[in-house]
Amino acid sequence: MIKVEKDVLTEVAVTFTELTTVTPVYYLIEISNYMDEVVQTITPTETSLSIERYNYFEIISDLDAGEYHYKAYQSSTINPTISDIVGNPVEYGIFVVTTTEDVEDNIYT
Repeated sequence: MIKVEKDVLTEVAVTFTELTTVTPVYYLIEISNYMDEVVQTITPTETSLSIERYNYFEIISDLDAGEYHYKAYQSSTINPTISDIVGNPVEYGIFVVTTTEDVEDNIYT
């Protein structure tokens, strides 16, 4: 699961490298709603220090708060588009967008 806050630069750790087969690699994350309509594509900025173990990305999303699903693709092209992807997705899962109000509501005392 990838969880980001709307309109806020968020750092996330994922394991895209496990199924990556191209070098150099750039990733494209395709985000869809539950009616399978693509609503956003992201080319995240990788900031990993140890890409053999994990990928650390900076992501910003302006999607409305809610749950989406994502597919992450690999490419050897800088700033890839869907036509540049290689093979099957390297990962897929749930993409959750929250807002500041959501975060404050999750604080328990």
